[in-house]
Amino acid sequence: MRYFKLAYDIIVNKFLFNLLIIVEIAAMLLLTNTVVATYNSKEMLYEPYRELLSDDGVVLMLDNQEELEMNDDEVVQNILERHNGVVEYSELFDLFKENLKGNTKIVYAGTTALINGEGGLVSGMEGDINHTVSCYYLDHSIFEKLRMPLAAGRWASSEKNGNGEIEIVISAGTNALLNKVYDTRLGKLKVVGILTNNTYIPPVDFQNTVKDKMSIFDFYDSFDSNISMRAPFALIDQQLFGENQLIFAGSTIFVSYGKGLSKEEIQTNNEYLQKFGYIRDQYGEENFQTIADQSEKYLNDIYIHMLPIVLSAAVVVLAGLIGSIAISTVRQKKHFGIFFLCGCRWKDCTKIILAYLTILFAMAAALTILGIIVMKILNMDYLIGSVYSFNNLLVSIFEIVVMYLLAIILPHSIIKNSSPVETIKEN
Repeated sequence: MRYFKLAYDIIVNKFLFNLLIIVEIAAMLLLTNTVVATYNSKEMLYEPYRELLSDDGVVLMLDNQEELEMNDDEVVQNILERHNGVVEYSELFDLFKENLKGNTKIVYAGTTALINGEGGLVSGMEGDINHTVSCYYLDHSIFEKLRMPLAAGRWASSEKNGNGEIEIVISAGTNALLNKVYDTRLGKLKVVGILTNNTYIPPVDFQNTVKDKMSIFDFYDSFDSNISMRAPFALIDQQLFGENQLIFAGSTIFVSYGKGLSKEEIQTNNEYLQKFGYIRDQYGEENFQTIADQSEKYLNDIYIHMLPIVLSAAVVVLAGLIGSIAISTVRQKKHFGIFFLCGCRWKDCTKIILAYLTILFAMAAALTILGIIVMKILNMDYLIGSVYSFNNLLVSIFEIVVMYLLAIILPHSIIKNSSPVETIKEN
């Protein structure tokens, strides 16, 4: 502990000088963590769809009732006749599985129902005269992997709780209270998590169909409880309601063919699906593979675009840090000489510098955490903004270790090559 006491005295003696060093380190850590957290925010949205998009397949937008009524395909007409002219989309899915080549899997990323003040659950968004709250049913394979940032509570379970209640997470913009149960026609809904004010609506319907090449992020729709024109919403695991719940025209349907199909088989599948809806490119030039490629490219671009800034900042900070620590060591040479004459060895003097650096980096780390907290309070992370994960900790530790080791090289050399007597005479 005596090393830290002496190191603390060094810091206090030149407090403003050392404060600048601490700020430099904290700024570098904050910049790096912001880049990593930005990457995490997109990775979080991509991860639920990563495995699905590794298959062959396409995204289908289902035709509406009127469009299917005008469809002269015999299969479609038979469906309409059996159900008195009403489209049974669930029966279409059965047809897909029966007629499409490959191991067909249907993942509709979200379906919706409306709660209009049922059980007291209402919208609190300005201008929403219907007090509507939308419910989005997410396929179980998506829901169990999706973890959007929460302002309070936890992510909902995919099973009913002991009281037979369905757990939901809900957006801001409602009167919903954490852990309160709302009795609706969908059942008893218990709010266990509340999303942040700025978040995303998972892929539910085609919102962004004009881009030439789409990533999975283009299928999400941004939601801000302060300015959004869309209703606030709740997220529920689809398996709690069984299959084929509330499918509607315009739904975003992910149709997987499995793996290993030929181009001809994929094209045949796409042409079959064109009878029932809209595929952006029926010849497969935009499919699961291209969506996955664009998603990966988007993620990589976050680092590529930020890398020059991070590297430039790293060079400036490291140069300033190494130089500042060296200057501080030179200024303390007289003290180290006195310590040596009082019984310290140069090895002990090096340990004092190590303790000095440890205090500086600890204070910089604390300042970095404070900066992240302030950024969250000020809502600087627009949309869902930054998502901090375990990799932030790993990157920060690696960065601190590198800076720490580089910062000790010159001070250690200065102390090692100094003569105690000459040092005292020089000063």
